[in-house]
Amino acid sequence: MQVRSEHPALYKGERRNLWIDDQLYVDLKVYDDEQIVYALNTGTAERVMSLDNTQLKAASHLVDLISGEQINLQPGITSVTVPALTGRLLSVR
Repeated sequence: MQVRSEHPALYKGERRNLWIDDQLYVDLKVYDDEQIVYALNTGTAERVMSLDNTQLKAASHLVDLISGEQINLQPGITSVTVPALTGRLLSVR
């Protein structure tokens, strides 16, 4: 709950769906200049999401708000792994 209270985009503002299928759900949560990608994998296998960077503000990387992992954004599309039965909160920076 601490992560949620520290990031208003998680509970205020706009939500834009970026991807949805049977087992993977991806939203972009936006409040002021903060953007957070929320990805939820409900399946029992690891998934790789292809994130279209044109849907994000100008940025160089994503930071996982739980693990601290930094993911460098690639030109155009960035691939992000979402483990089975797991959600990720990725701050756009």
